[in-house]
Amino acid sequence: MTHPPMLVLVAAVASAVAAAPAASNLQPKAVADPLTLQQIEEGLKVLTPRRVAGLIRERGATFILDAAGERRFRAAASTDPALLEEIVGLLAPPRNPSTGMEWTAPTDRRAMVWIPAGTFQMGSPNTESAREPDETLHAVTIANGFWMESTEVTYRAFQRFILANPEWQKNRIDRRLHDGNYLLDWKGNEFPAGKADAPVVSVSWHAARAYAVWAGKRLPTEAQWEYASRAGRRSAYWWGDTFDAAPAGAALTGSAVRNPWGLTAVLGGVWEWTSSAYRNYPFADDGRNDASAQGDRVMRGGAGASGPPMLRSANRGRTPPETCSELLGFRCALY
Repeated sequence: MTHPPMLVLVAAVASAVAAAPAASNLQPKAVADPLTLQQIEEGLKVLTPRRVAGLIRERGATFILDAAGERRFRAAASTDPALLEEIVGLLAPPRNPSTGMEWTAPTDRRAMVWIPAGTFQMGSPNTESAREPDETLHAVTIANGFWMESTEVTYRAFQRFILANPEWQKNRIDRRLHDGNYLLDWKGNEFPAGKADAPVVSVSWHAARAYAVWAGKRLPTEAQWEYASRAGRRSAYWWGDTFDAAPAGAALTGSAVRNPWGLTAVLGGVWEWTSSAYRNYPFADDGRNDASAQGDRVMRGGAGASGPPMLRSANRGRTPPETCSELLGFRCALY
């Protein structure tokens, strides 16, 4: 189904605004769908940029502007370029971000932090306690910085996804895309009471990737994940070489402990899917990150109950992409 033209929406809004006192608030609740690019462009023809920005904040958008998209958007808009800044700031990531800078994506309205480019030692040294044979230490360069969600995707966010994409609902998902335990603790499209802001679990790799695509994002590669988790550190955990249950088991919300680059519960929240298929090191762009790659997918980070060895930054988990576990969730990246 296509969205109704924005002109229909904004004409009604403009009439309501004209008839109401200047200090009154817009009530956009009757139209809750996120805005398309076409709707925003049409809206700018009859509403002020600030009013359009308010609608974007209320409803979100179906897209994230990349650099090329931003140039096209600015060229197509008939509004004073200076007045577009607020709208562009909602639709596109900030230019020249600094490490740990936060930005909220308009698609799923989730906070992301900036991870800078750099080179790091992926894997673990022979001296690291509990290291596994598949953690061969080697240098990996992250050539471009990227955005990564500061927390794991929540039940609330995933519910918005399945309501917008019925084919991923518990009773409609393709049986080939999960192991029978998909959204195990849900009743239909309803998640358990009190878990709105907890990490969603029992989600297969296929479903996690579908969410990321819907949100205009991707799953992080295995290298991106470890690089962001380490946050410039070479120790077994981002806080040091000695296990400390307090930061590892930090809560998702409230006074949660973040690593130096702004990621919460990156070790010890729940296991997190990556885009990468499990392959031997050294890590390489050899097809392992492709959606069509065969075999197990890599999961990282460990769950709170996994124990110190599995919560190390270098630890590699692997499981079939159909796996749905109460200890396995995900977070997205933008790159």
